[in-house]
Amino acid sequence: MSQHESFEANITKHERACETLHEKFTEQFNAESDKAFNQTLKAISNVLKIEHTILSNKMESAFEDLERTSQEMRTGFYDIARQALQDKEPGTAALREEYEAKIKGKDEEIKTLRESVHDPSVTDRDKDDMIATIKELNQALRDQLQERKVLYDLREEERHLFAVNETRQVEELLRNKDAEFRKELREAHKKTRAQAREIAQLSQKVKEDAVMIKHQSEAIEKLSADRIMLENELKSKISEIAELKQQRGV
Repeated sequence: MSQHESFEANITKHERACETLHEKFTEQFNAESDKAFNQTLKAISNVLKIEHTILSNKMESAFEDLERTSQEMRTGFYDIARQALQDKEPGTAALREEYEAKIKGKDEEIKTLRESVHDPSVTDRDKDDMIATIKELNQALRDQLQERKVLYDLREEERHLFAVNETRQVEELLRNKDAEFRKELREAHKKTRAQAREIAQLSQKVKEDAVMIKHQSEAIEKLSADRIMLENELKSKISEIAELKQQRGV
């Protein structure tokens, strides 16, 4: 083989080596770039999904707890008030009906006696007896009214005591509900603090992922710069080879 042929063969071999190196480096660069980019997107997506899921579940649970507590308090107060009215109403109504019936009966008796007084067939003696009877009825009526008043006062006192006791029960219930509500608020506060810690951890993870993304971006930029440098070197080598060919041809 002549010196010219050997030179041409070396140049051809060098060109093929440069092209092979260029293709291999380009393929490696593209693969690493795609891999780094996909990893970055996947990491960001996972962090955002986890954070969104945790926050959504925690907030929904907290609102459900508060709504359930509020509903239980309203239902409890309503039941107590309704029961109190039901307990009071039958006794009051029965006493009122009994009293009205007695008054009506006495009114009928008085009406009958009054009509008898004006009856011409009735003698003076009968009238005196009727007057005495009326007085007795009036006295009996006053006595019954007094008894009813005493009974009514006793009933009122009983209702008053019942109302006082009921008020105490309601106050006790309110204190218990308030204590339960405060306890639930403390638990909700603890949950909120736990959520805050979880969010802080997630934020730290996001920061770490951001640092990783930055490093990967820097690595990609470095690979890109290396690629450009290699391309420039290849162009320079190709130019040198072309000049050598031209000089050799001359």
